[in-house]
Amino acid sequence: MKCSTTTIQLKRMPSQTAEQKARSRFEKGNR
Repeated sequence: MKCSTTTIQLKRMPSQTAEQKARSRFEKGNR
C-alpha cells in the first residue's frame, strides 16, 4: 500500500522525484 502511495506522489510531484527516491532509499535502509 505504501508503494502505491509513493508512486502516486512521485507522479503527482515529478519535480520532487529525486527527493522522494532518496527518502524511499533511506526508509528502506533504516528499516
